[in-house]
Amino acid sequence: MRKANLCQATWNTLRDAWKLKEDLRGKDAKRLCRDLFRYGAAITHAPQYETDHKDSLAQDWPRIPISKDRVQFEEIVKLGEKVSCLLNPLGDAGSILKATLGKDAKTLGVVQRVGGGSVGESDLVVEYSYYGAATGKWDERAVKETEAARPEWGDLTGDLYLNESIYLGNVPAELWRYELGGYPVLKKWLGYRQSNRRGESPLTLKELDELRAIIHRIAALLILRPQLDAAYQKVTEDAWLTDDFQESATLEAPKPQLTADT
Repeated sequence: MRKANLCQATWNTLRDAWKLKEDLRGKDAKRLCRDLFRYGAAITHAPQYETDHKDSLAQDWPRIPISKDRVQFEEIVKLGEKVSCLLNPLGDAGSILKATLGKDAKTLGVVQRVGGGSVGESDLVVEYSYYGAATGKWDERAVKETEAARPEWGDLTGDLYLNESIYLGNVPAELWRYELGGYPVLKKWLGYRQSNRRGESPLTLKELDELRAIIHRIAALLILRPQLDAAYQKVTEDAWLTDDFQESATLEAPKPQLTADT
């Protein structure tokens, strides 16, 4: 039978503190392993955590404080489930987007033609260069009264151009600048879909929907940031220490057996 991918000392400590059952092969251990992943997703996406652990994150060696309070831990796991779902391009984030963005989604990243008019699939040619060091064309401007705006998205918005005629209106500043792993998400996505990298073919309507979905997912992730920061702050006030787990490991170490030859 498979074991949960947990350090024995970690399992011993959390099992005893939270009254979990069985060993690393049991349901509680496997659930805890899954929950720790989601918990980590929440904590590592808190802006203050990113600031506090910038150097460690750059080396792919972050230290994640784990709450001693099980109720608090489970609340952060729920936040992490939202973060994980929004980051998973193959997952259905519809319910989270609806709850987080509501009607605001309708005015985010709206496809438009300069001067007005309809837009067809053949118009969706990415002619501006976004690949590598190229900057593409995102024109900063003030938010209109009819457009969605949230503090987490920044004070300004912008229009993101595919070519001289077609653009996505109302792509807020913080969405445009949003990075994962050091890469600006929207810029990188467009860079790989430039017409000169794909036989001059335009985006498909499916790809356009994907681009708008990415914009909406980033918008939702940014809205979650105050909650993520608050959760991280609470954890730092009462987190497990390394010595707590080392002590558990010591207690679990097998004792030497005396024999007749000793």
